[in-house]
Amino acid sequence: MENQEREISLLSLFRYIMKRWKRIFITALVFALIFTALSFLLEMNRLGAQVEDVVNTMSFDEKNTVLKVRELDSELKDLNYYIEHSALMNMDPYNTQRASVSYFVDTKHITRYAGDTESDLTWDIIAIYVSKLNSNGWKAQALKEAGSDIDLKYFDEMVNVTTTGRTFTVTIKYPDPEQLKTIMKVLQENIDEYKNTINSNICAHSLAISNISMEASVLDRDLKAFQEDKEFQFNSLYDEVSTIKNSFNEKQKTMYYGKILSRQELSTGIISDKPPKAGISVNKFISGGILGAILLAVFYSVQFISQNKFRLEDNIEAAAGIALLGYYELPSSRKQDFINRKIRSSELKILDGLDSEQQFNLILFNIKEKLGDEKELYIVSPENDLLSQHLAEALSGTGINCRIVDNIMKHTEISAQSGAVFVVRSDFTAYPQLSRQIGFCNMHDAKLLGTAVEI
Repeated sequence: MENQEREISLLSLFRYIMKRWKRIFITALVFALIFTALSFLLEMNRLGAQVEDVVNTMSFDEKNTVLKVRELDSELKDLNYYIEHSALMNMDPYNTQRASVSYFVDTKHITRYAGDTESDLTWDIIAIYVSKLNSNGWKAQALKEAGSDIDLKYFDEMVNVTTTGRTFTVTIKYPDPEQLKTIMKVLQENIDEYKNTINSNICAHSLAISNISMEASVLDRDLKAFQEDKEFQFNSLYDEVSTIKNSFNEKQKTMYYGKILSRQELSTGIISDKPPKAGISVNKFISGGILGAILLAVFYSVQFISQNKFRLEDNIEAAAGIALLGYYELPSSRKQDFINRKIRSSELKILDGLDSEQQFNLILFNIKEKLGDEKELYIVSPENDLLSQHLAEALSGTGINCRIVDNIMKHTEISAQSGAVFVVRSDFTAYPQLSRQIGFCNMHDAKLLGTAVEI
């Protein structure tokens, strides 16, 4: 009987653990405080480190990654500034003013009878015009006279000078048509001045306007493509920087920001100008508490499984080998808290709504039925058990000789004319002890009436 397999009831296990909820709560609180204190001390120690000491412990690749991000940061900053301040980037490609003027250049040259031809300086002169038009002198004057607030460096990329054969062309994209007219006027005046200078110092030549135009484009595809390309460059660079930063370890973050970061700064990425301070980690407090509660719950689970005692959900007849006479509710000696009241309420469902008197009468009736004509009864129970005393009093009044004992094996006078009732308590009475006493009764041919289970 001692080696008989028993099923473990999860409901009994849950009740067993929940009855000890105060101990679990205190243990969880202790673990939470310990984890929080350790976390605080480790954080204080970490914050006391120097940046140089941290950097010196980094690998070559870790350092190079941080340096690369710093370079990309600089590129990203410059590109963002350009996108925000560049005139081209802020122009509307669907409403862009475009002006263009083309000049034809020709020089007089002599062809000798011997077949030799003097060098034609047309291409050199055109190159001089292109050089002067790409310079900033006339551009600064044009912006000033037009009253423009565009920076010279950004206006420079709005001007395009091209050459085709003996012709050079100046094309300007600009947002304001009136200012563009002034700029074109200054441009042509400067070209006339360049002509006089070249005629005087280099070579006489003719300069004629071959084409001039000024119009608003419905859609400047080149400008739109340029803007989209810059935006794409910015987004790609931003994503690359973000990806690398997100992969930084704690040491790399320390090197990148040039300071020891607090746990909050490391987790949120929001860097404060104030010196980092070690804070109380709520996560550590919760994690410590959960760990403490789990450890004690596991301990109680192992204890529950290893104990061979009666449980409410046990099959009493199969486990003990004798009949079940009934359940009896033990009176509570103290006021129960909310959780224990709920646990107790779930335990008492096994009584099927019987009150204490009905429980007692059911057990008493079953004892009389099974005892029959026998006049000697042993009630085996824990010491000072009230149910045993009440049963003995009630049965003694019917002429039955009742003896309350805590261990029937002490009484070798038991015989076939004796009956035995076992009063067991849930979570108290052990199966091995009960099994030995039942075996003793069988050996002396005593009549085994059954068990009354106290809960």
